[in-house]
Amino acid sequence: MTVHGPDIPFTARATHQDGDFWAKYVVSRPSPPEQFFDIIQNYHGTHGNPTTDIAHDVGTGPGNIAMRLLRYYNQVVGSDVHEEALAAGAKLLPADLRRRLTFIHSPAEELANDGVVDPAVGGGGQTDLVLVSECMPLLDAPRALAAFGRLLRP
Repeated sequence: MTVHGPDIPFTARATHQDGDFWAKYVVSRPSPPEQFFDIIQNYHGTHGNPTTDIAHDVGTGPGNIAMRLLRYYNQVVGSDVHEEALAAGAKLLPADLRRRLTFIHSPAEELANDGVVDPAVGGGGQTDLVLVSECMPLLDAPRALAAFGRLLRP
């Protein structure tokens, strides 16, 4: 039997790719249908505070889900631990949307720490929606959920 080394997660391999890779990734990655976002918005609008100022996409990668949230929110924050993916997302973002989408390099568990997310873009209890599409199994759930709770608007 030949051993080829440890299995390397996709995200670890992908972080050292160029912008062309990330452009293809955003286009080819399976993405939720628009109904997914409509369901979230319908629920959000009828439960608690229906404000749609700021959404935060945790584990955003190059921002493919964050960009879709711009249809529903005035400002969107995308955070991730992979700087290369965030840099690619900033380059892929159309110029007219750059003032509305902020990328933040941070572990999910540290998002509510002082100085990580500016209150102008959702820090300090000013976020209306926290969306975690696929990275939740990779997080320290109790710490991450506590951070999300501190980000959210009352």
